[in-house]
Order: sequence, then C-alpha cells, then structure tokens
Amino acid sequence: MVRYVKDKSVVKDFLFCASLKTTTAIGVFELVKNVFRENDIDLQMIGSVCADEAPSMLGNRPGFAALTKKLPPYR
Repeated sequence: MVRYVKDKSVVKDFLFCASLKTTTAIGVFELVKNVFRENDIDLQMIGSVCADEAPSMLGNRPGFAALTKKLPPYR
C-alpha cells in the first residue's frame, strides 16, 4: 500500500503484490527496488515504512527499514 498527495488530496493505493523468494531484509529490499525501477518510481520518494515487528523488516542494521533509511535524501 502507498499513500501520496495528488491534486491536493491524500490518496491511498495498492502499489503491487509479489511473491517473495526470500524473507531476508535484503531480499525484500531488492524486490521493492526492482518494482520501483520497473515502474519508474524513485526510491528516494519513500518517506516512511510501516511494517510488522519482524526482525527482517525492522532490525536496526540489517532490516528493510534501515536499508531504506540509507538511501540519499530526496530533493
């Protein structure tokens, strides 16, 4: 799910659904990165991540959220 501003309104939309080949943080990050690339969406547009409490998603160093925080800031 994604939430973004369009025509001065906040829109919630379904971005994609895909099968995971691995549930590691890097595997999930690579999948998301590929979907963004295929749809010409800049990864730097990620403003926040909401996830369950799984270590692969929220781990301080290796988690998906940590990987997205390492992206350069969007300008």
